[in-house]
Amino acid sequence: MKVLVTGSSGFVGKKLCQRLEQLNHEVFRLVRREASGKNEIQWDPKNGKLKAKKLHGIEAVIHLAGQNVAGGLWTQSYKDKILLSRSSATETLANAILSCETKPDIFISSSGANFYGCQRAGILTESSGSGGGFLAEVCQAWEKASEALEKNGVRRVIMRFGAVLDFEGGMLKKMKPAFMTGLGGTLGKGHQYLPWISREDLIEALIAPLKNHKMRGVFNAAAPQLITNSQFTKAFADTLKRPACIPAPAFLLKLLPGEMAKNIFLCDLKLDSSKLLNSGFQFKHHDIIQCLKDLHKKT
Repeated sequence: MKVLVTGSSGFVGKKLCQRLEQLNHEVFRLVRREASGKNEIQWDPKNGKLKAKKLHGIEAVIHLAGQNVAGGLWTQSYKDKILLSRSSATETLANAILSCETKPDIFISSSGANFYGCQRAGILTESSGSGGGFLAEVCQAWEKASEALEKNGVRRVIMRFGAVLDFEGGMLKKMKPAFMTGLGGTLGKGHQYLPWISREDLIEALIAPLKNHKMRGVFNAAAPQLITNSQFTKAFADTLKRPACIPAPAFLLKLLPGEMAKNIFLCDLKLDSSKLLNSGFQFKHHDIIQCLKDLHKKT
């Protein structure tokens, strides 16, 4: 299958492309720089530019592109980049697909657990309503930007995932130095729930709809095990064989600009992954302790 991937150089995208190639798919990459080689396609999502004819023959699209939400302080300028890198980029891609004479069969897009808000009581299924907060608004705009594809016959799958775990990047790579020097600890009191998924499982979840044609709509891509920040912190510290006794007080985290603490560090969500499991998907990593041990062995 000819698969187009956005965000192909990112933490998830790079490994996704490798896995797709292992499965004998032909991978095409959307890039912002000048295209190099026949399997790269240039686009300019900031200015809404992508020629539909460049997508000729593409059978599936996996859309991962987006500004790193934890890659900088949440000034208004940075928040604008986060929003536009998802909503405008998705709209640009969707418009190009809609203009294709022969459209791809399937469009798979990333989204986030933050669709449900910052803090929500109870277990959250895909039918739970959207929540409030900046990242919730971003996720809602992100998903809405591709709605027209579904209405025009393209099977659409949205994966709402939480913290993606692997020591090569993401939160584990950022946290490791502090924990290795004995400065790790919970965020606030650590009572908040943390939706999580290993990068390996997320990649397989993104690929699953290519094989399973019954998969359609929104899926919570999060491990079935519900854990708190405190439980995660202990498992992470034990994996590294380091103490974790220096918590980051909530009041200090809340000094970060743009409600960054509430939306990221103190976010409290319990995602139900039953729909993904019922589709036939099997998690390799469903226990946080074993997951972290397995990931650490690879480093």
